[in-house]
Amino acid sequence: MKGLPGYYLLFAATLLALMALGSWWTIFISKAIFQEQQNSRLQLTQAAQVAALKLGQQESAPAQGPIKGTPQLEVIHILQANTGPMAFPLEPRYPDLAVRPTAQSMAHLDQVLAKRRRMIWGEGTLLFLLIGVCSLMLARLVFQERRHLQRMESFVSAFTHEMKTPLAGMKSLLQTMAAGRIPPQERQTLLLMGLREAERLEHSIENVLLSGSLRTNRLQVQVVDLDLRPILESFVEHRRRVLVGNSQLLHLTWDRDCLDAHVAADPSALHMILENLVDNALKYGEMKPVRLHVSQKAHMVLLAVTDEGIGFHQHQASVLFKPFHRSTSGAGTSQHGTGLGLTIARTLARRMGGELEAWSAGPGSGATFTLKLPTPNMEITT
Repeated sequence: MKGLPGYYLLFAATLLALMALGSWWTIFISKAIFQEQQNSRLQLTQAAQVAALKLGQQESAPAQGPIKGTPQLEVIHILQANTGPMAFPLEPRYPDLAVRPTAQSMAHLDQVLAKRRRMIWGEGTLLFLLIGVCSLMLARLVFQERRHLQRMESFVSAFTHEMKTPLAGMKSLLQTMAAGRIPPQERQTLLLMGLREAERLEHSIENVLLSGSLRTNRLQVQVVDLDLRPILESFVEHRRRVLVGNSQLLHLTWDRDCLDAHVAADPSALHMILENLVDNALKYGEMKPVRLHVSQKAHMVLLAVTDEGIGFHQHQASVLFKPFHRSTSGAGTSQHGTGLGLTIARTLARRMGGELEAWSAGPGSGATFTLKLPTPNMEITT
């Protein structure tokens, strides 16, 4: 329990006190009920003894069977006294007769005792189950808080690095340009590199802001009819311009029946999804070609973004979409990024009535992220 906040310790102490109190309560009440049953037996036996003394003084012998006015007692022949409850002879006048509690009255006392015991043990079991549930909830809260703190520390560290790296590059570039040490023939290349770092910085900030908007449901997705081809061609052309020295990494292909494909999507959301998917593919693609392929299946348009990078085990596909998750490179080191890109992309896809899925043949075999968007004539439920 070392290092836990005071309210957790107080909660744990309260649970322990409840367990101790519950144990004491269950044992005490159980003993009290047993003692009550013993007292009832004793009272019934004493009543039989008193009745025997009274009947033994009567002028006429009482009839055998239940005693009138006291159905819990019965008069029996003395030869029956060896069976059933304790019997008391009707002395001095009728020693061949005896009085004893009826078998039904004794059985009723046993039934009452058994019923009360079941009630007490049932309530005690329920109490301990509730205490157990509270204990598990406490442990879960502690675990979740610690995990949340670890994830936030990792996020802050990653986000700080994500901010610092492009800023340092742009600062160095501006300082070099201000000093006039850049040859004219290299100025355009360096400016494109600076633009790429600025876009990387902007993209990281947009992801953080967008993630907050999605969590609080402040973001409203406006689905409209979009012509997909000019959007993708413009996006790929722009990304090629900022990929200095690697403009041929991106390849866009289409199925023949999809050249005029239209989708029902939000333009800003679609652009953010494309940015995140391509950024992810370039980041984990180890500078190998990235292919964007458009196809259509039923009423859905499929955009597959495929890389030739580190890949993953297929059972890990769902983990990739968890917030703050960042895969490791082939060298075992975490890649840059905030770990929010794929989470945001899938959330936006689903809010537009689509889906985002991940597939890989295994580590080292590359990965494919398939964005599925509905066509405009398909009814969308958001």
